[in-house]
Amino acid sequence: MWLDFTLSGLVQRRLQLCLNPEDLNVRFSPLKVAIGDTYESKVVLLRANHLQDGYFSVVLPYGSGTSVKTLLGEHYEWLQIDDIRVLNKEGSVCENMSGSLDLAEIDQEG
Repeated sequence: MWLDFTLSGLVQRRLQLCLNPEDLNVRFSPLKVAIGDTYESKVVLLRANHLQDGYFSVVLPYGSGTSVKTLLGEHYEWLQIDDIRVLNKEGSVCENMSGSLDLAEIDQEG
């Protein structure tokens, strides 16, 4: 796993390629998300990228007055959520949302 990331980084630097971190990472997991308001929502498929520590990371689009629901049960029987944060336009953390999750219909194991 580290070799493909390191080699991609060296090639990018040597050839001065304009690549995003997502372009260098070939491991990902699909994640269905319902985004909308109380009356209407749209289901989109996002790409959760694999991190070096074994977790996956995804940036969910979110605007004031909208709800974001992840449809995790289609792909997973068990998962661990480490952290959920709200970022501003610059990418800085505004608020940690891990403590205010609505885990309806999910069995919590600790």
